Order: sequence, then C-alpha cells, then structure tokens
Amino acid sequence: MKYLVLFSVLIFNQLNGQHRPFPALEKLYEKGSYEKCIEKSSAFLKKKKFSKELEPIKWQLLSNFKLSEISESKTSTSYLLKTLRLGARLKKKDKDDFYGNEMNAFFEQIEIKSLDLADQYETEGKKDKAEIVYKLLTEGYTGIPWDYKKAMSYIDDYEARSAIVLLTDILNRIQKEESSKNTFEKKVLIALTDANLRINQYNESYKAFEMANNLYPNDHEILKSADAIINSIVENTLRFQTDEVIANKKFVSMIGNKTGKSVFSESQNRIIDSLVLVSSLTSNDAITAKEKSKKILESNGKSKKENNLLLFKLFQVKTVNTALLSELIVEYNDVQPQNTCILSLYNFLINEELLTSASAFLKGCAISYPKGKKTIINLQDKLELSILNKVKYLGNSREALDKILLYEKALKGNPAIYKKKRELYLEKCERMLSDKNYSSLSRLLNLMKSEFPGDIGFLLLQKKLVLQDYKETYLVNYTNQEDLFTGRNTDQCNPGKVKSLTNQKFLNTLNYFRRLAGVYDSCVLDDDLNKLAQNAAFLMCVNEELNHHPPLNWKCYSETASKGAGSSNLSLGHGGTSALLGQLTDNGSLNYSCGHRRWVLNPVRSVFGFGTTETSMALCVFGKNFNDPVKEKKIIWDQLNYVAWPSADYFPESFIPQRWSFSMAANLEDAKVTVKCNGKSVPVILEIQVTGYALNTVVWEMNSDNTENNVYEITVSNIKKYVAGEDKEKILTYTYKVMPVNTN
Repeated sequence: MKYLVLFSVLIFNQLNGQHRPFPALEKLYEKGSYEKCIEKSSAFLKKKKFSKELEPIKWQLLSNFKLSEISESKTSTSYLLKTLRLGARLKKKDKDDFYGNEMNAFFEQIEIKSLDLADQYETEGKKDKAEIVYKLLTEGYTGIPWDYKKAMSYIDDYEARSAIVLLTDILNRIQKEESSKNTFEKKVLIALTDANLRINQYNESYKAFEMANNLYPNDHEILKSADAIINSIVENTLRFQTDEVIANKKFVSMIGNKTGKSVFSESQNRIIDSLVLVSSLTSNDAITAKEKSKKILESNGKSKKENNLLLFKLFQVKTVNTALLSELIVEYNDVQPQNTCILSLYNFLINEELLTSASAFLKGCAISYPKGKKTIINLQDKLELSILNKVKYLGNSREALDKILLYEKALKGNPAIYKKKRELYLEKCERMLSDKNYSSLSRLLNLMKSEFPGDIGFLLLQKKLVLQDYKETYLVNYTNQEDLFTGRNTDQCNPGKVKSLTNQKFLNTLNYFRRLAGVYDSCVLDDDLNKLAQNAAFLMCVNEELNHHPPLNWKCYSETASKGAGSSNLSLGHGGTSALLGQLTDNGSLNYSCGHRRWVLNPVRSVFGFGTTETSMALCVFGKNFNDPVKEKKIIWDQLNYVAWPSADYFPESFIPQRWSFSMAANLEDAKVTVKCNGKSVPVILEIQVTGYALNTVVWEMNSDNTENNVYEITVSNIKKYVAGEDKEKILTYTYKVMPVNTN
C-alpha cells in the first residue's frame, strides 16, 4: 500500500531562530536525492550554530519517509522506524507548535503506516517488535494508537467494560484532535459497537452504530457491525424476558430503517417467532407469534406426536415462562379430561432428565389449562420432592453444586416444601464446611442468604465459614519475606524467580480474598504473566520507586519490566501476601479511587501474573489471551450483582479498611451512600470517582469502630443502570449489612 505525502515542500517565512530555511536541503529533497538530503541534514545539526535548528530534522523526517515508501521491505522498515523517532523528536522540540496543522496530515500518515507495521509484526508473532512501534507512537504522537490497541486487548480479554471506558475517552480526544479523526474515529465507533454488544448493552451499541453510520454512510465495515447487532439480538432472544424481546425487535427495526437492508426485516420475523418461546403475551406481537406458530405446525407434515417432541426439545435451550407455549400445545392436541397429553409430555421430559424444564412446563399448563389444575399441582409437588431427593445425594464437587443451583430454579415458589428445602440446604452447607469445601460453600451460602434473607441458620454458617477460612487459608498461606524468591542478581540485572511454593501460597490467598468478596475464586497464575510481573517487581525494588511507565534511564530497565509495570498493580515496602492485603486496603492519598482493590476483585478476571521481592510486588491484572480452555474460562457475572469491600454480613475485623467501596457495572456518578451503626447514622465522606479500573466504584470514608458486635447497615441509592433492551435507565437501591468478626 502506497502512502502519499500530501505536500512536497513546506515554505516558511521566518528567517531567524529555530525555523530558518535551508534551501540546499529543500533542493536535494525536490530532486529526489533523499539519502544525500539526510546526510547533509545530519552534517548541519552537528555544527554548533545549527544544532538547535528544526528545519534539518524536518528534511531528515521527510526524506526517511520517502525512502520507506520506495525501498525494499527490510530497508523500508528501518526507514519507517527512523521516521517515527524523528517525528517524535521534531514534535518535542517544536515547543511553540510552529509546524502545527501544516505537518499534522503528514504525522497522520506516519501513524497509519506504523500501525500497519505493528499489525504485521503481531501477525508474524513478533510481539516485541510490535511493542517497540507502539511505544514510539505513544512517546511522540497523540497516544491514541497505543490506547486503542490497549482497548482492543481489553475486549479480547473479556474486559468489555474497561474497553468501553477507554474507547469513550479516545473518542472524546479524537473529536478535539482533528488530525486523528480520519484515522481512528471509525475504528473506535465500530469497537464501541462491539464492546457494548458483548455485554448486551444494545442501547449503547446502537448509539455507537448510529453515530458511525451518520458520519460514514453506507460504509461496509459499519454495516457489518450492524449485522453483528442483529445476529446477537436474534441468537440471544431466548435469554431475555418478554419486554426485552419486544424492545430488541424495535432496535432491529431502527437499524433496518437506518440502513435499508432487507435482511433486517427477516430478522424481525425471526424475533417474532421466538416470542412464542419466551412468555405469554396479550399484545399484537403475541397474536402475530401465535398465528405464525400455528402455520408452522400446520405446514409440518409430521404427526402430532412428533410435533410435540419438537416443541418440548425447545425446553432444553432455556427454562422460561411457558404459558403461551403450553396453551398452544393443549390447543393442538385436543387435551382430554384424563390429561393424557400433559402426562405424556411430562413423562417425556422426566425420561430426558429435563427436570427444571418439566417444572416450567407444568407451571405453564396450570395457567393455560385450569380444568386439569389439580392433577398438574399434584405432579408439581411430586416432581419437586423428587428433585429435593436428588439434591440430597449429590456430592460436594463444583459440578454437583452447579446442578443444585440448576434444580433450585425448579423449587422456587412452593411454600409447601419451603421448610424441607431449608433443612436440606442447611445440612448440605454443614457438610461442605466439615469437608473444608470453602469455595462451593461460599457460592451456595450467597444463594441461600438471598433465598432465606435474615435466616439465623445460614448467617451463623457464614460466620463459621469466615472464621475457619481465615485460619485455614489466609494464615496458613501467609508468605515469609525470606522464602519468596530465588536467583536474583542486581549487578547482572537478573530478576530471579518466585519459588513454586510461594506462587501457590499467593494464589491461595488471592482466591481467598476474592471468595470473601463473593467473586470467582478459582483463578490461576500464568507463566508468561508471572515473568512480566517478576521483572516489574524487580525493577521497582532496584530503583526504590513505583512507576507504571518507568523511564528508559532506570537501572535494570527492560521492555519486559516496562510492559509488566504498565499492566500490573504495584507495591513497594513489602512483598508477597502482605503486599496483596495492602493493595486491597488501598491506603494513601493517591489511592482514593481504590483502583488496586478493584483490579484484585474484578469479577470477570480469572488469570493473573505474580512477581515479588522482599520489598516489592507486582500483580499483573490484564493483558493476555489464552488458548488453554481452562485459563480462557469466560466468567459469567450477573450485571445486577455488586462487589463490596468490606463485603456483606460477617467480615474479618482485621481486614476492614479506612476506605469502604461499592462496585457495580452501572452509572454511579450520582449514587448516594448512607450508613448506620447499630441503628445510628454515621457521617460519610465520598471520594472523587474515577472510572476505568474494572467496575465503576463509589468509595467513602467514615469514623467507625470496627469491633465485633457492631452492625453497619449500608444503603447505596440512585444507581442508574441500563437493562438489556430498554431505552431508559432504571434507578436501583441496594442495602446490606457488615458485621465485623474477631478472628483471633
């Protein structure tokens, strides 16, 4: 691809100072004697009286860029890298912005070509060389290319929300910096469409698409992003509630109107079809859906029994409110007083082990076929008791717990078995505690506390878990400073290596803290990220200073250490698990946003890197994709959940920090926090909010006595949250209690 310089010669009128003209250099450039021009420019700069002049640098810059276009591949790359460095040098020295807008178009071309080179390096697996290009771009240009790449890595790492924050910031900068508009504006808008789509923020995704489509009408890449929105809506329809499906159908219509593509009207029909499976409706959409369903069945040449089996298999996709579907089934099969059809279908689902689907089916039939209600209720009771019996004999593995949580969906709303269910789960939790299965117990207790709010039995079990987990996980895995690492040599700049036992202890402690916060607690450490983190920790230790962007002149500086520093939480003064607790506590005047805590407790993170010395620690919190299916595990996080520190209910008093925090995937800009201690109001001081560190977070300080027997009641209100498929934000309020417990 050829990049054309938009101008051949820049003519300046100033004759004195840094910008005096050099006619000899201009003449060489116009003749195409680019190498001679470079040589002559260098000679001028070596002379004392010309050493501060900028014009020779400019002609070197232009000549190197020309040579990068006309030279062979390897030589071309060398000239381009020289162009990058010279451009950064010129921009840095041009303090009065003399070249300003006249050179911006040229600098934009350098950025475009450099990004292509970096992409080529990444495709060839030459990550280190790509990093050099990005670093040069960041040092001398807008910084937008590097930030854009970082945002894209967030998306690939399932960090869509972090990507959205960074991409929005980039878009704001682009709109202020006209020079970057043509290069990145479209890319950023497409990326915003994608990032919002990944977390089902259709409203925000559509806004980004609409802006892109208005700015770049009929652009192929933008229309492709519109296709992605539609496909996601259609494919995920079964996951949504009825009102969300209807709203999403409107989004399809809006996008269709914007683009005029017939494929979108076809997508609307697919969404209407799936309304049959979602809920009972009285709207026109429901009537249309019902008519379509009839036509589908009438046009099907199979027998009624085969049609039934086809419909029942849909239950395997998602358990939903199936009143409309049940009504259709009853209508098509001429149900007899003996309920033979319902019994037949029920037995089919039982034989297929689709117990939760069978429960949903019976509930739907009870609504749509009232004359068989007594028989249906008896079947429901029998089914739920059968499920309880299955739960009783399940083991304590994570797979068994997942099954319990699935069965739980079928047990909700039956008052007759409420007491029996409570006893069963109490017994299950006691057994998990006895078996020291703290991870599964924590998950199950969180569910039970919402199912049985304020139940003293489950609260006491949670207190036992907090005490036992503290003593048998946190204390046992505490790392001693002298046993942290081996092989370090400062004179040779060898960072050494963390001992395997220390790695395991640190990982156990990291998962312990995450479990205490109620987020995913089966995280792993990755060897490559460990290397980045160890180099970063070593660099901080040697220079006795913290810096996420260490300068090149630091002792023992390396690209690996620099990359590790830029993607890690950093600690200085202590190492190992002590440093991890320090990052969670997040004291210090500069840590008012609790950014370190937020990265440690990021609910969708499962892979970390760890490095330490006796006086420093680095925890790599983002920055890599994995091919390993275990490490690449995508964490499912309910967007209506929150992460609090201290977390709800019993909490070790020794961990209670000066700064408390509440994090959520929502707009917390106008959130209000009120606190009561033993029923009395406690004044709180809200910290300034900062976005971009994992979940959005509100942080506050207060005077508190964190001793046992105190009960803090926290209310966070005026939380604004977009729900998938809705045009308006919902206003939410969360209330929870924190009860300090003495772990001594």
